[in-house]
Amino acid sequence: MTLSDLEADCYRRLNYAATPATEITTRLRAFLNETQSEILSEPGMGSLHNGSFTFASVTDTPQYSLPQAAARVKTLYEITNDRRLEPRSLDWYRAWYPDQAATTGTPEYYVDLGLTSIATQPTAATEVFVDSTAAGDTGTAYIEGWRTSGYFNANNVVMTGVTGVTFDSAITDWVFLTKFFISAAAAGSVTLQTTAAGGTVLATIPIGQTYARYRRIALVPTPSAAITYTLDFEWNPQNMSVANDEPLLPPTFHRLLGLGARMKEYEKKDDTRFQQTKVEYDNVLKKLKFYLYTQAAGRPNLRGRMHRGISTLGPNYPAGI
Repeated sequence: MTLSDLEADCYRRLNYAATPATEITTRLRAFLNETQSEILSEPGMGSLHNGSFTFASVTDTPQYSLPQAAARVKTLYEITNDRRLEPRSLDWYRAWYPDQAATTGTPEYYVDLGLTSIATQPTAATEVFVDSTAAGDTGTAYIEGWRTSGYFNANNVVMTGVTGVTFDSAITDWVFLTKFFISAAAAGSVTLQTTAAGGTVLATIPIGQTYARYRRIALVPTPSAAITYTLDFEWNPQNMSVANDEPLLPPTFHRLLGLGARMKEYEKKDDTRFQQTKVEYDNVLKKLKFYLYTQAAGRPNLRGRMHRGISTLGPNYPAGI
């Protein structure tokens, strides 16, 4: 089910008009997203928001940006030599490698450097432009960064939708950017790049967001050659914001979001149907947890083999889970 399907189903089951008032549509969409966030924060839901990312190091380049969804690095494997890199703290990195370019070789460690709004820095002094995939993006875009002159600048420009526009045609020497954000939630994907169209993409703000957010890591020591890595990460789920967005739950459990949204709506209106809906919601949530457990590697489907005991997932589950 898509977001549009879920919303239509909620309207029907709540006996609302096919196109309710904006206040209702906004509230129910928020309830659907809140329900998904609550479900994903439950124990045993990690497999629904884990991802992996394969990349190759670049000679003499210590830092790398991860996909925007990456919230936490779990493991980093070097495919070339089939080994795992060990994590180190930022304090350790600052103390032992103050000059990243001074020590090169085959990386043995990685360091989580935190979040930045810029994915890729310019390779040379450049002018910067912003555009969107949506004509409706006509708000103000903002950047901050350093120029070759040594000056730190903050600049802004009114966007013109899908047409690229420069932040300032007189400034052609941006060399290091620190911030990129916009004044209103993006209707399309908003891109910061080095030309009006087709240039090097420096950052992208996703639909529904006002800023880009990339997690960066450093490889230690700085790579002296190209090496291929796979990084496993826990990703930060984004709210569903456009009609064809789909929930992160397995398809057979999409209806759980509708149950949660209706439960919240009944609670808001002090409707007697709240309790009955909550019971149904809790039962389906238990089934989802059990389904995910049985899908985990090496675990058989225990359907029909329920027995007495205590489960870590709570009552009504097979013992040992």
